[in-house]
Amino acid sequence: MSNRIWIYQSTRPLNEDEVSAGEKAAKTFAASWISHQNNLSATAQILHHRFLILSVDEAVFAASGCSIDKSLRFVQDLEQYLGASFLNRMFFSFRNDKNEIQTVDRDTFIELYSNNMINNDTIVFDTLLSNDVDFNVHFEKKLSESWHFRMV
Repeated sequence: MSNRIWIYQSTRPLNEDEVSAGEKAAKTFAASWISHQNNLSATAQILHHRFLILSVDEAVFAASGCSIDKSLRFVQDLEQYLGASFLNRMFFSFRNDKNEIQTVDRDTFIELYSNNMINNDTIVFDTLLSNDVDFNVHFEKKLSESWHFRMV
């Protein structure tokens, strides 16, 4: 059985203090996250200084619409707390030719592709995955194998 996940991407890299504070807040939220008065078996982490990953083991208890709404409110509060945007889905992250992660808006992404600064082999991050099995295998993939390819 796999865990259900939600991936939120910051539009900018978080510094060490922000990662520490953000993870602490996210783990506190995950520990108290409930659905229909039942504690969810949830975890939270910040990966690569920019990806907030919330995970629920739905074999224990499934997240409901109301509990998912609570998680969105938490993410909005975290945005305010850290001064970072996690809910803008029109930003894309990829590994540049130095293997560094960059995050850019959609127009810049298209421009980088048009100018051959990124290509079909560029590694992108798939923030639309919804379970940990897919996440572990497909979070980083070639642009040509991702939904991002439709954007260029």
